[in-house]
Amino acid sequence: MYTIIIKKKVLGLILFALLLFCFLIWNCCVKPAPEKNKGTLGMPVASLAKDDDINRFKKAALKKEEQTNNQAAFFVDYRLDRERTRGQQVELLREIVSNSAVTAESRQRAQEQLLNITRQMGKEAELENLIRAKGFPDAIVCLGEKGMTVVVQKASLSWEETVNLTDIITRSTGFSEQNIILIPKI
Repeated sequence: MYTIIIKKKVLGLILFALLLFCFLIWNCCVKPAPEKNKGTLGMPVASLAKDDDINRFKKAALKKEEQTNNQAAFFVDYRLDRERTRGQQVELLREIVSNSAVTAESRQRAQEQLLNITRQMGKEAELENLIRAKGFPDAIVCLGEKGMTVVVQKASLSWEETVNLTDIITRSTGFSEQNIILIPKI
C-alpha cells in the first residue's frame, strides 16, 4: 500500500503541474477583457460618476476635437483659397507676358508683378514657418505693399507673444509695428 500512496502523490503533483501549466498558457494567449477605468482608490469610475456625467464628458471631448478640426480647417481653407487666387493672377500675367500684341511696357509691368507675387509668396511662407517655430500651432501671413496681417492659431495673445511676433515680422519684412496687424484665431 505504501507504493500506491506515493504513486498517487506523484500523479497528483503531475496533474497539478499540468493544470498550472495550462492555466499559465491560457492567461498568456487569451486577450484579457479591457479593464474598467479605475477612479481614485481603485474604485471603478462608473461607481463614482453617473452615466449622464460620462456622456457629458464624451460629448465635451468630441466637441473639443471638432473645434480643433474646424480651427485647422480654417487655416487650410485659407491657404487653398490664397493659392487658387494667386494661381489665377499668375496665369493672367503669364498670358500678358507671352502675348505679342501687348506693348513692351505692359509686358514689363506684368513681369514685375510676377516677380513681386513670387517674392510675396516666399516671404509669407517664411514668416508662417518662423511663427510656427516660435510654438504657435499655425499661422497665416497676408503680405501687402504697405503692411501685413498675421492670423495665429491661438485664443488670445499675451503681451510677450505680441512683442515676439512683432519683432520677427519687423526684422523679416522691414515694416514698422503700426503696419502690422496681429489677429488671434481659435
